[in-house]
Amino acid sequence: MKGIHGLIVAIVLGVFGAVANFYYLNTEAQKKDMVAFIGIKKGLIVGRGERLTENNLVKIEIPANHIGNLKDYAYLWDNRITVKDMAVWRTLDSSSEGGILLLQSDVKTPPKELELSKDEVIRWIPVDARSFVPSLVTPGDQVSFILPKLQPGTTRAGQPKPAEELGKPAADPSGIPSAKPKAEDADIMQMPANQIEIIGPFTVLSVGNRLGDAKVMQAAKISQLQETVLGIRVSAKVPGEAEKATILWDRFQAVNFRQFGIQRHGK
Repeated sequence: MKGIHGLIVAIVLGVFGAVANFYYLNTEAQKKDMVAFIGIKKGLIVGRGERLTENNLVKIEIPANHIGNLKDYAYLWDNRITVKDMAVWRTLDSSSEGGILLLQSDVKTPPKELELSKDEVIRWIPVDARSFVPSLVTPGDQVSFILPKLQPGTTRAGQPKPAEELGKPAADPSGIPSAKPKAEDADIMQMPANQIEIIGPFTVLSVGNRLGDAKVMQAAKISQLQETVLGIRVSAKVPGEAEKATILWDRFQAVNFRQFGIQRHGK
């Protein structure tokens, strides 16, 4: 009996030793096979638009067999020189959450801010959703506006002619009374070329609240608003642009900001 008990004890001790040895070897292997990522030091707040410095960053080590596909989303510690001085597009707050990893999406290009020189203004144009496709227009593109030509019975601002001319039928140079529809009733897409005029080009500064590429806004989790309001630049530095803008505004008034088309120019 004593021999049997001794054998059982030896087996138990052998199993325990094997388990302990496996645990030790596995733990030591994990310590040696670690992957380092860039993190934000605990207790810091890096505000949106601020640039990363060495004082913001901390080394975070994770066992290689636990990282999965984290390399596709977070920055490796070896790349810290690359991210140094880059601006973050969202606030990174590790003051309450503890240390946080720096994700690749954190340092994507932040949404652009509207900037105008002292010689420039932005003029917003309300447009019909059928006039253009907002997703195909990016700030920086050039567009022109297609409008019906002024009718003989209206001034440039769309007002009736003076009282002494009222009552007279509008006529074209041939002397035949005009039967053309009013500008606000015209379908610009069906009008012949000799009845329309194109005013432009103008540089687009905004499409609703979007000031740049739509992907940048999506990365910043900012919703697109007022897509049917187009902001165009009017610059005193560009010869003739202010004059064209004045004519365009008068023409918009003549058609009551309706029934006009938009064409985008090639880059």
